[in-house]
Amino acid sequence: MKKLFYWISMACLLVSCGKDEEVVAPEPEPLVVTNEALAGTWVYDDTATGVVEVLLFTKDGSFKYTATLADAAFAGYPVGNYTVADDVNVTAAVGEQSLDMTITKMVANSFTAKNNATGETRTYAKLVETISLAYLEGATPDYASLVDGEISSYKSHNVKVATVDKAGLITAVAEGITLIDVATSDGTAVVLVRTEGLIPNYAKAIGYTKEKVLAEYGETIAATNEMILYTQADKFITFNISKRTKKVEKVAILYSNKPFSNNDLVKYLNTKYYAYMPETTATFFAYTDKESYETSGVKITFDSTTNLVFSYINHDLFENFSIALGKTMEEVVYMYGEELTPDNNLSSPTNIAYTIGNEILGYAGVELMNDVNFSFDKGVVSMVELGLADAAKYDDVFEFLSKEYVYSSEVSSDIQKVFYDERNTIKVVYITNKNEVRYTFAE
Repeated sequence: MKKLFYWISMACLLVSCGKDEEVVAPEPEPLVVTNEALAGTWVYDDTATGVVEVLLFTKDGSFKYTATLADAAFAGYPVGNYTVADDVNVTAAVGEQSLDMTITKMVANSFTAKNNATGETRTYAKLVETISLAYLEGATPDYASLVDGEISSYKSHNVKVATVDKAGLITAVAEGITLIDVATSDGTAVVLVRTEGLIPNYAKAIGYTKEKVLAEYGETIAATNEMILYTQADKFITFNISKRTKKVEKVAILYSNKPFSNNDLVKYLNTKYYAYMPETTATFFAYTDKESYETSGVKITFDSTTNLVFSYINHDLFENFSIALGKTMEEVVYMYGEELTPDNNLSSPTNIAYTIGNEILGYAGVELMNDVNFSFDKGVVSMVELGLADAAKYDDVFEFLSKEYVYSSEVSSDIQKVFYDERNTIKVVYITNKNEVRYTFAE
């Protein structure tokens, strides 16, 4: 009997030991966002799309906003106000910029919020430090005093501006502005880095107006509507402005006494820009401002025996000459006379004919033109006939014109493909059997 009782007791004990007590997790603390927690500068930087947001909150309810890292100091920016409702809903307004978001997660170094208007969710990193570095200068911020939590890694948003190693040493490699991620157990903070380069980034000046060049690089007496010249101790800098677009299409730097070697310059260009191998040789180096040539807007070339050139990349299949419609003969000569080769045999008092070479305007894009003829009626251009090169393919030309204009199938035929501009003021006819494009005013 005692043995039976013993075995029953042991069985009960085993059964009771086999059952774990159910552990009930404590309810998470509700998220509460306060002005004190929000106080500071927060950055959203999407390197894939180029979208940037910088938000500044203060404890007293003031708010500032900018969409560029260059303005992250908010110098001269207007001040608005923000409020926090229901613990997590933040609304802010300053000037024409408003903010309406719900914060879903907040830690010491970052917060995640949903935009209530678009439904988009973004994570903002706290800006904990801003530093400036000379070319190739390095610095290691005192990260431990700047961020909360244990640091796990560092990462540069743009290694062509500044790099960072595993120990957090930041090194400037070219002119620009970028962020350094500081990943921690309490979210990711950022350090903003402003850097200098071996040479200024003249690529950004492509597309500038004359007024913008003078405002940024200084007034000079050697400035016309087509060229702005700066003379410095070691170089001459020219900004060439298109007579048609009125914008800078080429910047050339001619060194009289380079303060660095050719190897130093090439090494710098390799870190700042992207090598364009189809045009690079042992003594001529070509680069683009973006990794893909198709998406690049600027080509940078350096001939080791002459100068450095930044030029506009034209990706158009051929130039749009419709802008000449309505112009006088003097205006056409001014716009095209120095860039195209006149054909005196085909020109007359009512026509100006030009022969087009392989490259015009310093463009590096596709140029499929042989010649162009401007016809004048009543003193102004009434028609422009553009002869395409033999290499021009029908599908390419049709696709290109379809992007620029609106195709009209109703008045088109197999031989003549007709397009109009969006305002229906310009008519463009692609004459397929002659490989010719004709621009006229719409009837």
